Amino acid sequence: MDATTFETPELKIVTDREITLQIIPSFTRLVALKDQATHAHSERVSELAREWTSYMRSRWQWLELDIEAFETAALLHDIGKVGVLDEVLHKAGKLTPGERDHLEQHSEIGYQMIRDYPGVTLISEGVRHHHERWDGRGYPLGLKEDRIPWIARAIAIVDAFDAMTSERSYRHKVSHREALEEIQREAGRQFDPDLVRDFTQFLYSRQT
Repeated sequence: MDATTFETPELKIVTDREITLQIIPSFTRLVALKDQATHAHSERVSELAREWTSYMRSRWQWLELDIEAFETAALLHDIGKVGVLDEVLHKAGKLTPGERDHLEQHSEIGYQMIRDYPGVTLISEGVRHHHERWDGRGYPLGLKEDRIPWIARAIAIVDAFDAMTSERSYRHKVSHREALEEIQREAGRQFDPDLVRDFTQFLYSRQT
């Protein structure tokens, strides 16, 4: 009897990072269930991060950037808001100091949610530190200048830009020009001045 020949199927090696990224849609659905506005904002911030990266790489810059990590961190930067009380998250008026403190916990909550997944060090840093300020007056750790992870400094800019140019329950949106002018005023205080310069060039390129 002829021996039957079996072909061994080709095995695909799946990395820890790939496994983790397969879980990302579950996180985004969680945000959508909590608050559609936050979900839409996060998707816009991630898309803006992708466009900004594409522009910078076309100029032979940011070539060492982990693009996937940047876009994913931008997408998940507000994941911690699932742990914020609805009455605080959706409040139309000014927050009390206690409510402000509660809201500001979202960056640490988000970090705690994802930090133990494999291959997400850069992503978790972006989530945790996107509200740090260049002058050290941000949260949660009050990091200053280059001590703030680069990915978080970049997310801070696209996050602020989309927040200002989108309608919110507590204020009206502003034009892209007005938002950019505000970001430029905050260069060296809230934002990394070098990244503000890069972002300015990117936005001007979108208008040409």
